[in-house]
Amino acid sequence: HIIQNQMDMIIQAAREPYLIFLSFADKYQTIITASRHERDYVMKETFDIFAPAARRLGIDRLATELYDQVFRLYMPEDFASTEHQISTELNHMSRERAEQYLHEKFDMLSHLLADYGIKNVIVYTRVKSAYSAYEKVNEDKTLRSIDELPDLLGIYVVAPANIYELFAKTFDILDKKYVHP
Repeated sequence: HIIQNQMDMIIQAAREPYLIFLSFADKYQTIITASRHERDYVMKETFDIFAPAARRLGIDRLATELYDQVFRLYMPEDFASTEHQISTELNHMSRERAEQYLHEKFDMLSHLLADYGIKNVIVYTRVKSAYSAYEKVNEDKTLRSIDELPDLLGIYVVAPANIYELFAKTFDILDKKYVHP
């Protein structure tokens, strides 16, 4: 109940955007500068309140960054191991290079969809975050390791079109361009 009240306060503060950004900036700084005896509290507060509040506000990149920062700082061995496993699965590409690769490959997708008559398309890409991969492997008992994750790379296509038409054309393009060229 206390956690929900704190999250509701953050959400209500969103009416004043500068307050919400100050709160998140302060939390981010606290994650980095917390003393040893504050770490458990900061970690719990970030995982239970701030990261979920960022998600509810639609600031997914911030939520992911909060989760990953806490994971990196407070569980450094698990973080390093997870990042190494992700890099290995991505043919030893760095996270930045994998993101660049995705952007290069799927930037053209919006142009190809336009050629198929689907306009005003936005294509988002992402490499699965270290914490998300770690959490998924540890919670899903059918997965034994990160190499079994089917979604280390992701693509999101947003378009004001018929969803079935969009899926059919997107998969047709991807299949012709990358799977069966």
